[in-house]
Amino acid sequence: MEEPETIQVIPNDYQHYKPLDRSKRQIRLLRIEPSESPKDPLVCHLYWADLDNAPAYTALSYVWGPLDDTMEISIVFHEGASARSACAMQLNENPHGRVEPVGVDDGAKAEVVSFQITRNLHGGLRSLRMHEEAHSLIWADMLCLNQSDMAERSHQASYHHHALIGVTNMSFR
Repeated sequence: MEEPETIQVIPNDYQHYKPLDRSKRQIRLLRIEPSESPKDPLVCHLYWADLDNAPAYTALSYVWGPLDDTMEISIVFHEGASARSACAMQLNENPHGRVEPVGVDDGAKAEVVSFQITRNLHGGLRSLRMHEEAHSLIWADMLCLNQSDMAERSHQASYHHHALIGVTNMSFR
């Protein structure tokens, strides 16, 4: 008899990930909180978006690296806030279609959670934060997928090639 597949994940509190609506083909997108100093703690905001109507975003592809070589970041989970409601498109002012933060609906709940991510992803996000991509939305599977939910991971894998449709830039770290 075969043993069930073991999922290796960084031990984080994944209960803050609310289920995505499969009928709307939802994905999660990140926005890095800007900073003037590369030494400031890394803070990312997590929103959901309907894949068929998602704003432009950058896909960050990276080598996960050792799961025991981690660094801490803060994730702000915005329950009930879509990426579109949290950001406004600035297409006329910005030819690259970058999104600019305009705030979140006061009715939406936000929870700040400490999270461990691989050193490689931490370095990639820190690098993006110091450039104009900090105001863009980002898709990185380690944070945009609920890594503890095998059903979500499998279902989202079917969107993987579709998720790249909204990509304005791909960064390989």
